[in-house]
Amino acid sequence: MEDIANAGREARKIGRVDVATFIELNQTEATNRTLITIVIGTRDQLTKREADSAGKAFRTLRSRHPYSRILLCIPGYDQDPRELWDFPEVCKYVRRFSRAAGLNDWRAASEVPWADPSWGVAFLAACGAFGDDHPFIIQKPTAVTIQ
Repeated sequence: MEDIANAGREARKIGRVDVATFIELNQTEATNRTLITIVIGTRDQLTKREADSAGKAFRTLRSRHPYSRILLCIPGYDQDPRELWDFPEVCKYVRRFSRAAGLNDWRAASEVPWADPSWGVAFLAACGAFGDDHPFIIQKPTAVTIQ
């Protein structure tokens, strides 16, 4: 729960956003001010089934709310000082999620209205979701720039 609270604090830093529950998102149209935080996996539960399920949920949310900003979240790691991409099991999981979500191509991932590029395309690149086929220079732990 602390990890999710931290994600919320970080999300508030990007400015005013609307907040909606999952049920509300199914009943109303989100706007480009709506921030959708999607938990794509949790520590100790990074299974193939979970990655595939999260990828399907991501595709569904994107099709229903194409203009809403997205924040990917993997709770359970905030107490560790390392970055998520420093965990081999997280990188493997994110690569599988990316394939299931249709985000394993940097061009497709770049079209998503991420809450912040470092929480979307940069995170996927740092985890190896695009392999070596991308124009990004990855400078771990904090920055990714486009060539």
